[in-house]
Amino acid sequence: MLFVWVTLTSTRVPTSLTHRIRFNVAGRAGTGPPDSQDAVPGQGSPFTIDGIDAPLSSALPRVIGPPLEGDRWLALNGPHNNVGHRRALIALAGQARIAQRFAVDWVRLYEDGRTFRGEPLDNNSYRSFGANVLAVDDGVVRDVLDGIPENVPHPTARVLPITPQTLVGNYVLLDIGGDAYAVYAHLRLGSVQVKAGDRVRKGQVLGRVGNTGNSSEPHLHFHMVDRPSPIDAEGIPYALESSSWNRRPTKRHPPFHSAARTSCRWSTSS
Repeated sequence: MLFVWVTLTSTRVPTSLTHRIRFNVAGRAGTGPPDSQDAVPGQGSPFTIDGIDAPLSSALPRVIGPPLEGDRWLALNGPHNNVGHRRALIALAGQARIAQRFAVDWVRLYEDGRTFRGEPLDNNSYRSFGANVLAVDDGVVRDVLDGIPENVPHPTARVLPITPQTLVGNYVLLDIGGDAYAVYAHLRLGSVQVKAGDRVRKGQVLGRVGNTGNSSEPHLHFHMVDRPSPIDAEGIPYALESSSWNRRPTKRHPPFHSAARTSCRWSTSS
């Protein structure tokens, strides 16, 4: 599988993309496929395979409110060609999908740029832990899970084996209409305040940030999908309706997360 990241101006977006692979087949000549009649021994000749057209959507990203309360939230592992989220291809029921294509891991910083103070193996040391998670729009709760215990902060160790059922930890799946579903993952054990079928308002508290599932330290993993499933769906793009950015370099000392370059602050109503 080939992952590419194509940057275009807003006025030059094509309606579709096509894969075209050109290569030389060693030891043959001719222009047909390697097993065709004109594939005769030779020094090698070019051969081209054209894939099917992949249509591109012209729809604008869904604009949403903040998924978290407070400021000094740092966006980690956001959309980029080399980020693991974008390459997390998961096949369930015979269909491979990338639900986390536009996912972000949100961690909250102290003023000195650290994600924690005190004992690094204690979840309570982390500023993110217990922060309120908010509905990004009016919607209906489609699914929740609250029963997975907290991990001890660690790069790889998890309290439970990671399976499709435990991957996102405790979570809320919120239907905000228009075939758009917001996924809030790794929530704190016992913190989920809604149940399936509940109608919620934008800005309503859904739960709290935790360290459950496939999580190395307390943070909110947030992404949006086109089907009512946290991982058996395709990821869709979204945009925050407002935020302020601090682009000044910040010295950080996170124990387990990779370095990041941008922090985000937004305003929330109380």
